[in-house]
Amino acid sequence: MLFSVLPALAATHARAQDAAAPPDQMEIQGPWAYSNNSKTQGDTAPRLAITRAGESSDVWFGFTCAKDLRIFASVLDQSGSFASVNDEISVDIELPNVTRLNSSAKKASDTVMAFNPELSQKLFIYAIHEKALQITFSNPNSGPHTYTFQLQPNRDAFQGIVDACLPQHLGRDL
Repeated sequence: MLFSVLPALAATHARAQDAAAPPDQMEIQGPWAYSNNSKTQGDTAPRLAITRAGESSDVWFGFTCAKDLRIFASVLDQSGSFASVNDEISVDIELPNVTRLNSSAKKASDTVMAFNPELSQKLFIYAIHEKALQITFSNPNSGPHTYTFQLQPNRDAFQGIVDACLPQHLGRDL
């Protein structure tokens, strides 16, 4: 199941990444499956980290590092609940110790909702230190859907994204 999810998530950002094929070797740390294949595949290798929702084994949240060094966050739902969404959906994001964020996600495919790069980078920086993330999608066609994602531990899982996509001084704070 995990390995069928990862290529779909990696392909979500293929336009932005202009990257090579999805990773062929995944590692695990806590709730995260990740790939930091830059050592074996060069700078075009996808750097990604993905974690499953506590409420459903079909729902995953992940970060990817684009070739242009931007971070992208997205949610993948293999159950098909995003299929009925038009182009954009309202979301509420809750992180402990942080004010609730209200935003939107854009439909990248029938299974993937993607956040804009600015929000994605904020979410990644918060996720480095926070314990959990809760996302509620307000789908007018099927009602709200809330998913909780555990974020810790993530040091190894996030290291490739930090090294490639964040200023070096942030990487030392991990």
